[in-house]
Amino acid sequence: STSNRIGASLNLNEKVFQDLYLTLGYTMNTNISKSLNNSSNIDELGKYTKLDSLYSKNEENRNFNQGANIQINYNLKDKINVTISNTISYKNQKLIDTYRDIDLKRNFWDNNLNMNINYKLTLNKNLMVSYSTSNKIPTFGQLQSLQPLTNPLFIQLGNPDLKKSTENSYNFNFNSFSI
Repeated sequence: STSNRIGASLNLNEKVFQDLYLTLGYTMNTNISKSLNNSSNIDELGKYTKLDSLYSKNEENRNFNQGANIQINYNLKDKINVTISNTISYKNQKLIDTYRDIDLKRNFWDNNLNMNINYKLTLNKNLMVSYSTSNKIPTFGQLQSLQPLTNPLFIQLGNPDLKKSTENSYNFNFNSFSI
């Protein structure tokens, strides 16, 4: 098995008004993983040279993601900080297995909204409220059976009707410290 990842991001931060900042960004990352599992059966000469396609796999999984981000940050006299950001991503996934004749592709858009309000009550007391969304995309293995049948007691069927899920997180924090 091998896995290679590379990514980059570029952000431009600009002061719009005295206490208001705007950040625009672009991000890109790619991940290519390969997995080779050769299982052999015995041939006529008593040697293990026949490839058993039922228990073997030659899999390549490619993911390419790119996205744009916009963020607004407002600071009011070092007491209140409000940050609102949204990231829109385009995702491309491909899975190939030459042994088992699997060639799957999918493309989709993803959107993540985040908000954070931080209020400094005193020098040593802080109150923060935040909200964020994140999406969980089903893997190809969750959508359909991809693994070779190596254990007859564990059979992975998959659910082709499985949709992405969205997680909404709300946080409320109070922080107090003494020096």
